[in-house]
Formats: sequence, structure tokens, C-alpha cells
Amino acid sequence: MDVTNLRHSRSESAGGRTAGTGIVEDAALGLPRTPDTLEILRVGTLTDGQPARVGAGYTLFPSREDPRLLLPTTSRAAAARALQLRYNGQRPLPARAMRAAAAFALRAGVVRNLSGSDGAENKPNPGLSGLAGHLSNLLASPVLLGTRLRRLDPHQSQVMLALSPDGKRLAYVKIAWNGLTRQLLDAEEAALRRCELERLRWLRPPQVLARTSYGPLDLLVTRPLPLGIPPLRPRLDLPADKVLSELAGIGVRERVALADSQYWAAVRKRVDSLAADCGPDTAAYLEDRMAAVLELAGSRVIEFGGWHGDLVPWNYAQRRGRIQVWDWEYWQESAPLGLEEMQYVFGRQFFGSGRRAGEAATAALATVPVAAPRDRDQRVIARLCFVVELVLRRLAITGAGGGQDDDRAFPDLFLLLDRLLSEGDAAVSAPWPQGAAANGANPDHRDAEGANE
Repeated sequence: MDVTNLRHSRSESAGGRTAGTGIVEDAALGLPRTPDTLEILRVGTLTDGQPARVGAGYTLFPSREDPRLLLPTTSRAAAARALQLRYNGQRPLPARAMRAAAAFALRAGVVRNLSGSDGAENKPNPGLSGLAGHLSNLLASPVLLGTRLRRLDPHQSQVMLALSPDGKRLAYVKIAWNGLTRQLLDAEEAALRRCELERLRWLRPPQVLARTSYGPLDLLVTRPLPLGIPPLRPRLDLPADKVLSELAGIGVRERVALADSQYWAAVRKRVDSLAADCGPDTAAYLEDRMAAVLELAGSRVIEFGGWHGDLVPWNYAQRRGRIQVWDWEYWQESAPLGLEEMQYVFGRQFFGSGRRAGEAATAALATVPVAAPRDRDQRVIARLCFVVELVLRRLAITGAGGGQDDDRAFPDLFLLLDRLLSEGDAAVSAPWPQGAAANGANPDHRDAEGANE
């Protein structure tokens, strides 16, 4: 499996695909074209230059030709609120000002119909009206929907805002549409339900209202966290040590050798699943590297605890002395302490600043964990496990069809893992999955920065 040239492969495989077919199946056409929000909701899509028609009661903002948001049209208050789909305090000031101006125009009736109207739009859309009806029954209240419109990578669930006609936020609805997003939704539900059993002092996660399904879609419905959150974005601060310690305490705290840990047992299950899904080249690579990791870790004992898995500035904020945290899809109840801080740095640089994975991960590995033991064994093994995590996550995305960031992730992550193993004198023999060196990198090259030049 070629994991370094997925954009080209994916665009070729999508060439003959027709519009309006609904959800794009995981295995369709080998490497399927990434679906968008309207496709997974079975709404008409933008193809061949024809704007989407979303049906009566909904409109595309700012226009049908360039849609960014799906807004309800039967309630000005709900449409105005839907402009604030995520927690508004997390946006930069100019974006918040623009959203506030647009919301005022909607409430005042200055903007009556943002995307025009035609005969097709006057008919209810079965996907949207059916989903709204399902949620209305679930929440025992009339529901209008709002959502951001985007292309979806195989690991991205769709998030919708369920609104009352008077503009009150009733719930956030996270929608899983393929095998990988269902796995991530399972992890998030498990994390949130686990949090409900804890007496948390510093953390406040969303409350689960329901786990349900609508046709082929899986839904996780959660209560909204309060609005008015002061943004952390200007400082980009990690939460305080006490918050990280509380996060670690939600999971399984243990002090054992890596091979005997609950964390490694979960890693083995993921490796077996990836080996089955991604073919013999990937299976051989993973088995070889996992054996090398265990060889390097040996019998040295380190500490494990719960791991949010995606604690980056856009997934949390502070309110009244407590940290509100959402997007728990990568939660693990056991991971080496120190990974939380590494993921924070990696996420800011890889996703926030658009750097290559080699750069971002190297910066993350240089982080000095604040809520983990400072001994050398903890640091060495946690660094190894963090890069293993990055490799497994990206291979899972690749196996589901390839993500938009794959070309920045490979071969960097292979290079970095092999460099760490080489520094510890652990031997590796299996080559990277087929095609991994196609970007000009030498599989025997040990310098992780080489792929970034």
C-alpha cells in the first residue's frame, strides 16, 4: 500500500463517481473521494458547477455557489445562533466580529434569504427533515439544525448544532459516517461516560444525552457547554498541572513495564486491526517495529494514566476556574504519562501551523512533561510510544481512504520512529509499507529532518 502519494491515487479513483449517492463507502473504488457534509446527510451535492439544493427550511451561507454553513430559515434567532457553531470565544477577534455582524443582520431581518430560492428548495429535504424529526423526538423539543460545511477526511466526524426555534442551543450532535469515525465516536462516548462517574474538580466535559443512530449514521448527542468562554488562543497555554493530573487520574493509573501494561495490550489490538485492513506490507512493518519498541523498552517500569489524546487549544477553554474540554475521540484510559504535553505541541504545529510531521513531532519530543515523572526511563519510552501513536493514527486514516494531511505525515513519521529505535540500538529489518520511499527519501536514512528540507 502506497502511503506517500495518496492525493494522486484518491483523485484518480474518484473520477467516475456520480453525485447524490449518499455516503461514500469505506472500500468504494479503492481509495474513495473524501465525502462532504451534504453527501453524508444525503443532501444534493456541489458537482458539475451546479449549486446544491438543500430543501425547504434551510439555506446555504453565504451563498449556494460558495457554501460555508447550513442554516435554518424558519427562525431568525436559530439562524443567528447557528452562526456560532463552535464556542465563539475560541475564534480570533475579527472572525467573532464578522459572525456577530451577520447574526445581527439575521435577527433584524436585513438578510432574509442568503442563498436565493427556487422550486426545488421549496420541497423538504428528506435527509435534513428526517434527522431533525429524529432529534426532536429524542430531545422532546422541536429541533432545527445548523452545521459547518466542509470536505471530510476519513477520521473527521460531522458536528451539527441542534437548536430550538427561539435560538436556544439544545445539543451538539457528532455524526459518524464510516468505520473509523465510528471507532472514534465509541472512544468519545466511553470517555464522557467515564467522566460522569468521576468527581472532577477542575475538568468539565460535555454530558452525554444519547447515543443513537439515524439510517446508516451513528450519532452522539451531548449537552452544550456554557457560552461566554474566554479564549485561550492568544496565550496558547497548556492547562495547569493540576488539570493534567486530574485527566491522568480519570484513566487506569499503573506503574509497570510497557509489555505488561493495559496500554500496550490496546496497541496490539490496533496493530492487528491495521494489519488485517492494510495488507501484508503494513503488517510486516508494524510487527517488526513493535518488536523493536519492546526490545528497547525491556523490563523498565514507567507510569501510565488516562490520556485525552487531542488536548490542543481549540478543544478546551477556561471558565470560572475550570477547564471545559471537548472532542474526546482519541481518549485512551491508559497511556504513558507525558503524551498529553507532546500531543499539545504536535497538534499546534502540525494542524495549527501546517508544519510537516517530522518538524512537529521533533518539537513535541523536546517537550519537558510537567505532569509526568522526570526520570530517563519515562522520557525515553514515552517518546517512543508517542511516535508509535502518530504512526498508528496516520496508518488508520490511510487505511480508511487517506487524509488530506497524509502527504505531510509520510515518510516523516517512519523516519522518526526508526531514528529513535536506532538511537536505542534496537534493530529493524522490515521496509516501510510499499511506496513509502517514493517521495525521494531513503528507507535507510535515519535523520528525521531530512524529509522536511
